[in-house]
Amino acid sequence: MKRIFLIAGIVLAVLLIGFFAYYYFVYRPAVPENVVDIPLPPGQEVTLTPEEVQQGKTLEEKHEELRRELGITAQDDVVTVAKVLDRPVLAPTLSADGLALYFFDPKSGQFRTTDTVGANESSLVGGTFENVSRIKWAPTKDAVAISFTEGSVTKNVILTLEDQTLVELDPRIQYPVFSPDGLRIVYLFSDPESGQFKLSTALRDGTNAQALKSYRAGELQLHWFAEEGIAYGGV
Repeated sequence: MKRIFLIAGIVLAVLLIGFFAYYYFVYRPAVPENVVDIPLPPGQEVTLTPEEVQQGKTLEEKHEELRRELGITAQDDVVTVAKVLDRPVLAPTLSADGLALYFFDPKSGQFRTTDTVGANESSLVGGTFENVSRIKWAPTKDAVAISFTEGSVTKNVILTLEDQTLVELDPRIQYPVFSPDGLRIVYLFSDPESGQFKLSTALRDGTNAQALKSYRAGELQLHWFAEEGIAYGGV
């Protein structure tokens, strides 16, 4: 009898070892045909920046924000990717109501719009832009800051979508970024001749400028993440 129990125990142990070996080394869950796996580059993961931590943003909110930016929808815990356009575009973003996609088409030089499935494409505003190097949308999605070169000069303009007004900013204004309410901008005031480099704010037409602090020349990243909070850094 003891021998029978011993044999049964050995058989059970072999079965359990085989099951766990299969589960951990061989088994992979089936992926539905309509699901596209989007692996991150090796060693990269979604993390919160210091300013996002200060805002109280959670990783779940960061994931949801990234899903919206990439056009990813989650249904029943299954992540699906909807392809909207078949050509390269710049600065794609959702409209304020989330029902349309805004983007810059470098081939036509136009800001254009389409619905979230890629249908009903049309011009967002009149006019074209060439040699565009930088595009920053207002969080309210009613205006956009555009940097482009004209000859050897880099120009920065603010385009308001509703009335299609175009304001050319002072040439000493660099790297403009909108405030959370979209009514103001923060930027680097750059005047090499006088040696002045200052982080500054102004209304989005460039008026009512106010210097915040001295800075230095060089590339700059700006993010106005809260009414009284501006993050910055450069090289």
